[in-house]
Amino acid sequence: MNKDYYYILGISSNANIGDIKNAFRKLSHKFHPDKNDGDKFFEERFKEIQEAYETLIDEKRRKDYESNYFKKEDTNENYYKSFEDEIKSEFNKIKEEREKFDKEKEDFEKEKQNFKSINKTYSVKEPLRENIIYSNNNNNNISKYFYFIFALAISLIVVVSLFYILNQLNKEDNLAVEGIPKIQFEQNEVDPMINNNNNNNNNNNNEDMAYVEGGEFQMGSNANFKDESPKHKVNIKSFYIDKFEVNISQFKNFIDETNYKTNADLLGYNYIFDKNYYFIKKTNINWKHDEYGNLINVYSQDSLRPVLRINWNDASEYCKWAGKRLPTEAEWEYAASGGKLSNNYIYSGSNNLNEVANYGSGKIFLVGSLKPNELGLYDMTGNVYEWCSDFYDDDYYKISPNNDPTGPLKADVTYEYHVYRGGSCMYYEEDLRIKNRGRTYYNETAFKTLIGFRCVKDI
Repeated sequence: MNKDYYYILGISSNANIGDIKNAFRKLSHKFHPDKNDGDKFFEERFKEIQEAYETLIDEKRRKDYESNYFKKEDTNENYYKSFEDEIKSEFNKIKEEREKFDKEKEDFEKEKQNFKSINKTYSVKEPLRENIIYSNNNNNNISKYFYFIFALAISLIVVVSLFYILNQLNKEDNLAVEGIPKIQFEQNEVDPMINNNNNNNNNNNNEDMAYVEGGEFQMGSNANFKDESPKHKVNIKSFYIDKFEVNISQFKNFIDETNYKTNADLLGYNYIFDKNYYFIKKTNINWKHDEYGNLINVYSQDSLRPVLRINWNDASEYCKWAGKRLPTEAEWEYAASGGKLSNNYIYSGSNNLNEVANYGSGKIFLVGSLKPNELGLYDMTGNVYEWCSDFYDDDYYKISPNNDPTGPLKADVTYEYHVYRGGSCMYYEEDLRIKNRGRTYYNETAFKTLIGFRCVKDI
């Protein structure tokens, strides 16, 4: 180990716990992969930042590091700036190499097209002798082709016969299962909440939703990140909101009824965690799988996990089907804060993160596993991020209307980012604050972030 963790975090060797946390928060906000569209370069840099933070924040590990690996030097006030410049310089070099490669590739394609064009213009017919040789060879191979076609026909007959037999057996199995209650699947006992999910998706049913009485609250913060400021008054009208994040069982009902294809289904691939909790690409992965790519048994309690690998469009389509919609960012923050019942907690429902949030574990819990907030809403902090309906803009709070803001117009944003809120099981304290904002593209890039959703309904 020869890394200078103090240099990486941009702090002096005499830094206290508060300095370490503040440095990590600033670096995370700039260099976290989720803030940079999942770029592999930033994934690697963030590993170094996280390793430095986890070592220095732990008193025992910090002492061991200083005793065995680190030589204290004079305080350098330019550590953070120097490391930031180092990352930017390295990234710019990679960017230049990518652009150079793309240019060479483009030039190569042009040369290839020119070569094909010239080759067509000056092509010469084959000599008669070559035609004769080809004709003789063709005649000699007729018998081989005949036997090949005959063997292929026999194989097809066998395959079709097997397919027909299996299909008949499958029909018999389905008929047999139709009369058996789900509770009889002994290996994976069904939670009663799963059966409730089958009946809670019609347009007139407000069960498992909480009433949020409208009111005024202070949105944003002046004490943290730039995009959270300025703190400003917002008035919200009353609405209903789901008590839980939409789970796999509920999403399955939507798919079964509409035959909808998610973006992941259409792409044919998605991303899963590797053993180090970093995303890797894998084919045939969609909403039916957990964060590690394991297929979920939809008749087991695991189906009460929040649905994953859902982009903004997929979430919106589900909400329409359920007669609901995605919450605005303002509605989400108001509800997470507890509405009119708010105790002004840092996190949704408590100042003690362990009471209300699954965080830092890298493993997703069943919905509703921890304590709810003042309105009876579960998992507004941690577990998985949650989509909001708004487009994202760094400076939107400066021009946001005071009454029921719905976010910037699409025409007013440079990039088509959408807002997500709440933090996830992958992150730590700073990312889990109620006021913290997140954003990503609504398309494939979103699959590299653990994002789920819940719905709201107008009154």
